Parts: sequence; structure tokens; C-alpha cells
Amino acid sequence: MRHRGSPLRKLHAASKPVKQTWSQPTIKGTPPAPRDSHSCTNVGDNLFVFGGTDGMNTLRDLHILNTSSHTWISPSIRGEGPEAREGHSAALVGKRLFIFGGCGKSLDDDEEVYYNDLFILNTGANLATNLKRQKQEYEAIISSSRLICMKMKRNQSGRS
Repeated sequence: MRHRGSPLRKLHAASKPVKQTWSQPTIKGTPPAPRDSHSCTNVGDNLFVFGGTDGMNTLRDLHILNTSSHTWISPSIRGEGPEAREGHSAALVGKRLFIFGGCGKSLDDDEEVYYNDLFILNTGANLATNLKRQKQEYEAIISSSRLICMKMKRNQSGRS
């Protein structure tokens, strides 16, 4: 756009800049215990917090924060869910929350265990599904609206 022989050199903004500030809302309900190495996944207006560690023990609990009402709930989940774990991956595909891998403690000898299993939580029905519980290595990729898990073949030395 030109003004009578000279180029337009001014930029005009139609709206005011957004002021970004932190706030700490008043929370209702019982929040989860302090933790790290957990997953926090956005599902609609909710944040689903799963697992992690409190510094001493791995956790397997699920807590949901409704971000509109700022209310925590601890839902009852049907089905066999993942064992206590930290450092896992979580991804939402549609209304299904996928939990993959991570590490935890062996129930037998308290040794560290690395998981390569995949669980699905139907967030509409709160139903956990154990998709794969075999001792194999997988790679997870999200492509469009699909979660793709590829089995990594081991050679005879045990390496992928």
C-alpha cells in the first residue's frame, strides 16, 4: 500500500497487546501429593495427572483438574491400569489417553524395572485397557490422529 508516491512505513495494530501475568487460583478438592516425573495431559477443559514419584515411591494414581472450576477429583477407574511408574509418556488421541513405558520398582525385590507396555484410558468412560504386556521393545510415534507403536527387533546379542 502506498501513500501518494511514498511507501507506507508505519505499522498500526488494531488491538492492544495481551498482558501476560501469572496468577494462583483458589483450588477446590484435594490436590495430588507432591510429585515429579509424572504426566499431565490436556483433555478438553481438564488436566489428567498420572503417576510419577514422590521422591521415595513410584505412584500409580490419577487426578483430574477441571480448569474451568479449578476443582481436583480422584476418579474411580474400572479395568486394570498401569503399575506405579515414573518417566512414562502420555498422549491424547481423540478421547483416549495413551500411557506408554516408564520405570518403577519390582514387586519382588525392589529393583528398578523399565516398562514397555501400553495402556489406554477411555477418558469418556474411565476404562483402562492394557494393550500390550509383553517384554519387548517398542517405539511410539504419533501421526495425525493415530498412535503407532513399532516393535523393535532384537539381534542375537540382545541389542535393537
